[in-house]
Amino acid sequence: MRRRLSYANVTATLALVFAMSGGALAANHYLINSTKQISPKVLKKLKGNSGKVGATGASGATGATGATGTQGKEGLQGKQGVRGEEGFEGEPGTALAYAHVSTSGTIDVANSKNMGSVAHPATGIYCISGLSFTPHNVVTTVDWNSGGGEPGITATLGIGGSSGCGAGTQITVGGLNKGSLEDRGFFIAIN
Repeated sequence: MRRRLSYANVTATLALVFAMSGGALAANHYLINSTKQISPKVLKKLKGNSGKVGATGASGATGATGATGTQGKEGLQGKQGVRGEEGFEGEPGTALAYAHVSTSGTIDVANSKNMGSVAHPATGIYCISGLSFTPHNVVTTVDWNSGGGEPGITATLGIGGSSGCGAGTQITVGGLNKGSLEDRGFFIAIN
């Protein structure tokens, strides 16, 4: 049978060509190549459930300590802070008696309180008596303004007689300079 070119055949062939090229064009145009093109609801349905978490693997070996870095530059000095408020006056001292005694054994009344009397029977020996209480603790400090040399003071409670102090002496103070008795002014606090 001989084939003839007819209007119907040409039209059918053209329709077939257009259909095929239009489908390819449509397929290319509507091809999904990103998840942004899919609705979030649809994406959620496409995802499966998460699987179980696997066991933790063994820890690796500790790495070597790195080299110490160079020290950075010193920063700028900060601003001086605001001056604080003046503190309140402290409680009065707890000494029952205190005094400044000169090298001659004279009590400096302006810098003394509740002090009895001081006798000075020999070089470097000071005998304190007449206190209105029984002393339990004595602290003495040399008066640097009373002479040079290596300063030293010893104080002993309740000793008299053998040190050159008479009976009734409550405290004996000895002034020392390089181990030898010497007249020295001193400060004393008694409790």
